[in-house]
Amino acid sequence: MPPSYLLDSDVLIWFLRGREDTVALVRDLKRSAIPGYSALSILEVMGWVKREEKEETEDFFRSLQLYPFEEKTAFLAARYLREYRAKGKTLEPFDVSIAATAVINDLVLVTYNTKDFPMPELKIYPIKITRKG
Repeated sequence: MPPSYLLDSDVLIWFLRGREDTVALVRDLKRSAIPGYSALSILEVMGWVKREEKEETEDFFRSLQLYPFEEKTAFLAARYLREYRAKGKTLEPFDVSIAATAVINDLVLVTYNTKDFPMPELKIYPIKITRKG
């Protein structure tokens, strides 16, 4: 069975902006499974959408699998915040929440921002950052 993927907010944003390599990547991932997104990505993405982009963006979200942010996920995200703060590394609440969503649901996280996700149990799709798009 092919792995299931969780698209980080950065990937969602680059797809919606039409970045060619990201569009190709998401289309490729859709060939084996419907990629998903964390419910928190709605807040990260929709908070910045222009009025004329709203309908297209909502349609895109509906074409993907939604993974809700539930209690179990929140507890794991809080654990990540505490553990990494104790090590002197500050992580963003959205990032640890998305990481926890991927871990709880056994998903591979697709992100350009791998440095934001140091959790060893988190599976990350190996994509490279390119400056063109």
